[in-house]
Amino acid sequence: MNIIMNAINYTDVVNTYNNKVKNYSMTQCTHALNDCHDTLKAGRYDVKDNYALKLWIEIDAIRGRIMKINPRGAGR
Repeated sequence: MNIIMNAINYTDVVNTYNNKVKNYSMTQCTHALNDCHDTLKAGRYDVKDNYALKLWIEIDAIRGRIMKINPRGAGR
């Protein structure tokens, strides 16, 4: 089990990022989503890497916010 999940449980991490993005505008979501994907590409992280997990949780939260703003889709 990785360090993030040892410190707090997965649900707490998800809730933290959902709370972080709950008031983002579409522009903020777009920039944050692109930043997360660019960071994943640049870092070439292993799928079990703590930071990669954090980024994927953040991406999921951002996509959820986008779906609330524009229910038609949350693609990149």
